[in-house]
Amino acid sequence: MAGNSYFRDTLQMSEGARRFLTSEALYGIGIGLYTLVLNYYLLAMGLTEAKVGGIVSTGILVMGGLAIPVSLLAGKVGRKPLLVSGVFAVAGGVALFASGSGEIRFYAAQLLISTGLCCIETTEVQLLFSYSRSRKEETRSFSLMFAVFTMFVGAGTLLGGMIPGWLSSSTDPEGAAAGYRAVLYCASGTLAVLGLLRALWLPPERRGGRMASAASEGEHPAQAAGIRQSAAAAATPLESGRGPKTFVWRKPSRTVWTLACYTFISGISFAMISGFLNVMVKHRTGWEDSAISLLLTANGILLFIASLLTPWVLERFGIAKAFRWVYLGNALLAFVLSMQLPVAMFAMLLLMRGGGFTMLSNMIDSQSMSVLHERDRNIYAGMRSVFRSVGSAGATYTAGLLLSGGRIELPFAVTGVMLLLGYGYYYKFVQPLLQHKETGGHTA
Repeated sequence: MAGNSYFRDTLQMSEGARRFLTSEALYGIGIGLYTLVLNYYLLAMGLTEAKVGGIVSTGILVMGGLAIPVSLLAGKVGRKPLLVSGVFAVAGGVALFASGSGEIRFYAAQLLISTGLCCIETTEVQLLFSYSRSRKEETRSFSLMFAVFTMFVGAGTLLGGMIPGWLSSSTDPEGAAAGYRAVLYCASGTLAVLGLLRALWLPPERRGGRMASAASEGEHPAQAAGIRQSAAAAATPLESGRGPKTFVWRKPSRTVWTLACYTFISGISFAMISGFLNVMVKHRTGWEDSAISLLLTANGILLFIASLLTPWVLERFGIAKAFRWVYLGNALLAFVLSMQLPVAMFAMLLLMRGGGFTMLSNMIDSQSMSVLHERDRNIYAGMRSVFRSVGSAGATYTAGLLLSGGRIELPFAVTGVMLLLGYGYYYKFVQPLLQHKETGGHTA
């Protein structure tokens, strides 16, 4: 009965939330198309894995550096205009990638995309929450946003693996690059349509927010965080009768510093593999792009399932036990994937890794945000973005260097080590904060 009530409440949302979540399907398709082929395209254009890592890591650093200024800007110009501008910026950056060659052009395209993604991730959840009527609806809408996004990323990934095969020619040395270029243009067009749809179809932002009495329901908005962690960090419910809260910097508390360092470690753990996952799969399996897209689509389905199961796992096993086994299970999978395995076993374990990493990411983000006072959440949102970006950028660049040297197994091994270090940090510094929250509320 509880499960039926959960899904019934999830579907009974305000009109604004339903429109937002419907348009999220286009975002997932566009991002799925783009992320599958970008690495392949840059490699086909003659760049090495190290140079690709340099481009991607620079973009990650830009996102981290812009997080706080964009948070300030959102309070001045409004979230919806900034969100729409971000979508168009991403669409333009993807088109710029596809329109020519040269490292300068590629860096410019990545900077444009990173700026757009930063605008999206610092506004979309708060805009979605402004449409919500209660704290419970905020939690449900965020969970469904991630689920819709993940599902349609899989659809975009599947299409991205098929389009190059339709267009490329085995006798044309530029055929592979031409196929990838076509996918990028499709991604850009999809995102441009999304920008128009959200500009014209989404309702105006609700300046008054939901009723303040909903806070008594006791749920936290970042419950279902996943691969879009920085979006969850930006989520701060509005109080009745007040406009959107602008970002006001205050001295970070010891708890904020503790959690920011934790996100630095987790950023390294997750980015070491995720930045070049498609390239590593291609090296390890030798499959064609269409087969790899099928595998990554299946991986997306497991991300969707793991995201929905995360709250249940935390409630069923308790925070301490859930963190322990999810951390250790993910570390074990990473170490096993670093070994020379049969292709079928590698593919199966890779799928398990995707679901496990998503669940761990959800747990880290939702529980980290929940231990803080409301007044510290915006500070933590900015610091978390910066710390995670630095860790992710360093990990992505290092992974590119390792792959350029032919060490395909090392990113998995390094990830396993970082997960063990992350669990040690969690056990020593973060778990006491969570226990304090359970017994006495938020930490100081």
